Amino acid sequence: NPRGLTFDHNGYLYICDTGNNRVQILSKEFLFKYQFRQKSFKNPCDVKLTRKYIYVLDESNPCLHLFSYNLILQKSVLSRGKGLQLIDPQSCYIDSSDNIFVSDYQGSIFIFNPGFELIHRISISYLRSVTVDRQGRIIAVSGGGSKRLYIF
Repeated sequence: NPRGLTFDHNGYLYICDTGNNRVQILSKEFLFKYQFRQKSFKNPCDVKLTRKYIYVLDESNPCLHLFSYNLILQKSVLSRGKGLQLIDPQSCYIDSSDNIFVSDYQGSIFIFNPGFELIHRISISYLRSVTVDRQGRIIAVSGGGSKRLYIF
């Protein structure tokens, strides 16, 4: 069940394999290179890269895992019980300032600063995906009954 994916600066493709609780990494030729798992993965649904970390968003264990590029877990953040309402995260986006945007199917886009402090929340139900365009506009799509494109 592949879901979120992204490329690194070398052209390697990172794919969240949700049903198998792993992230697979393919070469530029789309050949298998590596995979990594984490005991706490329970449906990884999106993967993003920055200069410092590989970010893996987990849907059923709602949190964001940060891995070093040698695939060692550094920390897990934004989890339940820490004052947040991540219930069913679906996708994430990390901007050039390392602000983190997380879409949650149960009703919000959460925006966190690089220190993982909540700086803004936009309430929208049934969110599936979020990104930010080159002009800094937040773009989100919803599923469920609404099936809409939102631009902020």
